[in-house]
Amino acid sequence: MKLLIRTLARDLQRTLHNVRDCRHREARIHRLLKAAPPLLVYQVGKVGSSSLEYSLDRSWPGFTVHAHTMAPYEGETLELTGMREFVVKKRKPIFIISVVREPIARNVSAFFENFDREINKVGDRPILTVDKMIEIFLTHYPHDHTLTWFDKHMKADFGIDVYQHPFPSTGVQVIEQGHVRLLLMRVEVDDAVKESAVKDFLGLKEFQIKRVNDAGQKSYSETYRVFREKFIPPDSYLEKMYESRFFKHFYPGQMEQFVAKWKRLQTPKTLAA
Repeated sequence: MKLLIRTLARDLQRTLHNVRDCRHREARIHRLLKAAPPLLVYQVGKVGSSSLEYSLDRSWPGFTVHAHTMAPYEGETLELTGMREFVVKKRKPIFIISVVREPIARNVSAFFENFDREINKVGDRPILTVDKMIEIFLTHYPHDHTLTWFDKHMKADFGIDVYQHPFPSTGVQVIEQGHVRLLLMRVEVDDAVKESAVKDFLGLKEFQIKRVNDAGQKSYSETYRVFREKFIPPDSYLEKMYESRFFKHFYPGQMEQFVAKWKRLQTPKTLAA
């Protein structure tokens, strides 16, 4: 009986702690929403968004959220719920920053970030040589996710069709539509360019991107490096990615350059970049 009472008391204490934590976070969200327009870092994963969000969270005085979808899901943060319920659904003024990345490099990075999930798709865990990993990547990974994200999320959630706005060669673009002000950037442009664009977009005096969630620091970094060195995409895959509307819009005139990179037709120094 004493053990049961101690267990119930401990569970009650934990519940009260969680309730107090939620109330504190709710109060913080409302306070930040009053301080400045909310800022949403919103795009497909593995495009450098973690570094951007980490840096913005320390520079922007208002409410900042990093997300890949506005659809509710189990285990989402209270902050994401607050952004959806208090800002997106009510069509309040909002700043959005979205980053794009060359789709093959992005897919390879995302494959390794979710490696166990992708490997489990093939049933019994195979012997994982690099050749086997390449086979699994090509046959099981959802490669279209990168190509369709803007239609399924940005357009569906905020009514902005990015393909209706020609993308400039600078790799940086601002789109204003209704209650939304959107900054689009290619991840491949220099950090100095991205930092300057963010400063101008948000009216900040200073802004510097601090790197976090780098694949080179992950437990799989060596396997990832070997995979990248050995992986030569088949022509059908290159065509699928580079003939897509996504690539032609954000990387016009750059197909030859990226095909040469993946086909190992460039110098090692250029390839490493």
